[in-house]
Amino acid sequence: MRTLLLLITLIIALQTDALAHTISQSFSQWEIVTETDRNLKFIFSVDQRRITQLAQIYPSMDYVTLLKRHLTETINVSQNKQRCSPERLDVERHDRNGYFRARGVFNCLENLNVEPPLIEIRSFTTVSPSHIHLARFSVAGKNQEIVLGNAQQHFVFEARTFIDSISAFIHLGFFHVISGLDHMIFLLALALFAATPRLAVLCITGFTLGHSLTLGLAFVDIIVPNEKLIEALIGLTIALTAYDIAGKTSITNPLPAPLLSLGIIFVCALAIYMGRIPLSTGLFFTLPLALFSYQHLSQSGRIKTKLFPLLTVAFGLVHGAGFAGGLKHINLDKGDIFTPLIGFNLGVELAQLFALVTVYILISVLEIRTNFRRDRFEYFVAPALFGLGLFWFAERLLI
Repeated sequence: MRTLLLLITLIIALQTDALAHTISQSFSQWEIVTETDRNLKFIFSVDQRRITQLAQIYPSMDYVTLLKRHLTETINVSQNKQRCSPERLDVERHDRNGYFRARGVFNCLENLNVEPPLIEIRSFTTVSPSHIHLARFSVAGKNQEIVLGNAQQHFVFEARTFIDSISAFIHLGFFHVISGLDHMIFLLALALFAATPRLAVLCITGFTLGHSLTLGLAFVDIIVPNEKLIEALIGLTIALTAYDIAGKTSITNPLPAPLLSLGIIFVCALAIYMGRIPLSTGLFFTLPLALFSYQHLSQSGRIKTKLFPLLTVAFGLVHGAGFAGGLKHINLDKGDIFTPLIGFNLGVELAQLFALVTVYILISVLEIRTNFRRDRFEYFVAPALFGLGLFWFAERLLI
């Protein structure tokens, strides 16, 4: 049964994007050209994986052409029910991480400061129904934000309340977690390990402290996380937490710590040899990671239970760097970080609480109404989560 569950988990992993933490999202920034007051310019950012999905609805063409055609068909601006005419649209690759950026201008008939335009963005919702888009614009010198999706695909270029703006980032943070398969699986593993409410609260507190710190530092560019390494480490946090679940009971005998640590070194060395990560980064990254993993894996279950809240701080540091990917490609003013940082963090916390409470409620209902035994559930699930975490760690470093 455990082998069958592990095989099913592996099949799911193979059908999942290697960067499972990268959700379907895009960003845009809108600004009135003050010289004419009738032109509205915008910058649209999206990652290459989303553009690849467009091949489902368009003939074969390069990324630039795909994105240009799609945005031409899915972005419209109108004023007093009269469509504003697009003047130009230029698309280019923005960075080595696979992000593309489009710059365009719409020409309207009247002064945009007097008659605010209606902006409609339907981009990518056809190929990805859960796609979310964060639009940012400035009215009277104050930044405004709104999240669009299938439920709402347009907005008016006018001032919004502080609550409206912060709710946009809460929305973004919430769905960044809920849509991230790997983060949800980590929360499941965390809920299974923390058997008591007290331990769960301590673990979540430690995790929150860790991810809040790196999210803030990455947001203001004090640290610049390597996305490939961060995504791989997120997979490893799942594996280590699942290992801890297995170590709570004598029913399951985890694999020897030295063997697993050597496996981590082998995967990192192979990634360096294949050129997936630079030599300098790999050398700096591999030994501390192997030592940390060995120290953690070799501890007894009783000691781990006492120290796990501290460990979740370290895990939070990793996931916080992953969360930063949801914000760093937005053209945010670093002098105005309060609203986006607080709002996004609140969204992340709400999503985590939602996920953990859901797991605890389901377990409690099953224990009351059925012959469900938590220890037997952990006996089957822990190896599957452990294998999935290691699979993601290796895949994200090597592919």
